[in-house]
Amino acid sequence: MKSSEAMVLLTKIATTDKRNAGETEAKSWAEIMTDNDVPLPDALVAVREHFGSSHDYLMPIHIIERVKAIRRERLTRAGTPPIPGGLGYADEKAWRQLWCAAVKDGDVDPEGTANHAMKITPTPIEENRARVRAIEALAQSKSIPREKTA
Repeated sequence: MKSSEAMVLLTKIATTDKRNAGETEAKSWAEIMTDNDVPLPDALVAVREHFGSSHDYLMPIHIIERVKAIRRERLTRAGTPPIPGGLGYADEKAWRQLWCAAVKDGDVDPEGTANHAMKITPTPIEENRARVRAIEALAQSKSIPREKTA
């Protein structure tokens, strides 16, 4: 995480607990978050979840632990990776790692991301399956207002 991103994070935190959010604090938090591979969007979710469920003074470890839980949950929800056929052991392992990383990052098309990184051209059936998964993921992440019936 960059210092500028850490400043965004600390500013968000300060709006709730009125802490100091200066350059020095941002550099320190940026270093801690970078060492623990915490992306800003997930950190902001973790802040919201923390303040919604805890009385504790928010520390970097709270964010780190919540982000790990968020990323684990994404991976659990994604299920078994749809590994393309015809790959050798090393390529299959590399593809799986790319897919898992994309899922943890919240990518709506982790299969497409892994395929692109490995320069794999999916068959039309695989492309449609990836699109359907992306649409399903988007639909699950959004709430659609329902019309009231009389």
